[in-house]
Amino acid sequence: MTEELVALSARLRATAADAAVEAGERVLAAFREGVVAEQKSGAHDLVTEHDRRTEAFLRARLTAAFPGSAVHGEEDGRVGEGEITWYVDPIDGTNNFAAGVPFFCVSIAAVAEGRVVAGAVVDPVRSEVFAADLAGASLNGRSLAAAGASCDAGALLATEFPGHRPWSGDDGALFVELVRSFGTVRRLGSGALALAYVAAGRVDVTFGVRTNPWDVAAGILLVQAAGGTYLPLPSSHAERPWEAPAYVAHVAGFDLDGSALAEVSASE
Repeated sequence: MTEELVALSARLRATAADAAVEAGERVLAAFREGVVAEQKSGAHDLVTEHDRRTEAFLRARLTAAFPGSAVHGEEDGRVGEGEITWYVDPIDGTNNFAAGVPFFCVSIAAVAEGRVVAGAVVDPVRSEVFAADLAGASLNGRSLAAAGASCDAGALLATEFPGHRPWSGDDGALFVELVRSFGTVRRLGSGALALAYVAAGRVDVTFGVRTNPWDVAAGILLVQAAGGTYLPLPSSHAERPWEAPAYVAHVAGFDLDGSALAEVSASE
C-alpha cells in the first residue's frame, strides 16, 4: 500500500461522505412527503422516482469531483471507464423507504487499484455518517471498532435470508437453525446498513445472499477498517469480494467455526 493510495483514499472518502449526505437530505425530504413506488422485477423489488433522481445526482456529483471516473449504480448500471470506479446505491432499503419505514441509507464506495479504498453509508433519518478509508472507519467522525459477541448464543444476526425467491427445503431448515442458534435474528431490510452496524458493533453477524456490488462495496471496507471480517462465500467464485453474491460478515473475535453459519461459510 503506497502513501499515494492512502492519500487518495482519504480524498475519496471525503467526497463519498459529502455526496452521500447531500443525497440523503434529498431522500429524507422525499420520505417525509410520502413516496409512490413501482415494481421493478416483481412485487418484492420496488423502485421509486427518488432512486433514479438520486442516482443521477450522485453520478454528476462524483464525476465532477473526480473527472474521468466510472460510476456503477443500481438503477442505470455502469457508465464510463476510468482508474476509479464508484459503486452507488442511491437508496438501499427501497422497500422500507416506500412503505414509510425509517430504515434506509445512501451507500457509496470507491474502487481503485483493484480494491475498495473508500466508502460511506449515510442514514439520513438518524443523521449518521459511516465512513471508511484505508486509515480506518468512523461514525460521525468517531473511530469505529467492530466488537461484540463471540458466539451465536449471545449474538444478533441480521439477514435477509432466504429472501423472497423460492425456498428449498434446505433454506427453510437453515433459517430455523439460525433462529434457534442465535440470540436474536433480525431482517432489517438494508444490507448496507447491516454491514455498517457490524462495523459499529451493533450487529454481531450479517449473512447476505443474492446481493449486488452496490449493496456491499462500502460496507466491506467499513467492516474491515473497523477490525471485523468480511467473508465472500466460496461457491460464488467471484474474483473481487464486492462481486460475490453471498457473504458472511462479523465482528472481531466471533467464533464462526462454532456457528450455525459454519457450514454455509465453508461450502455455500
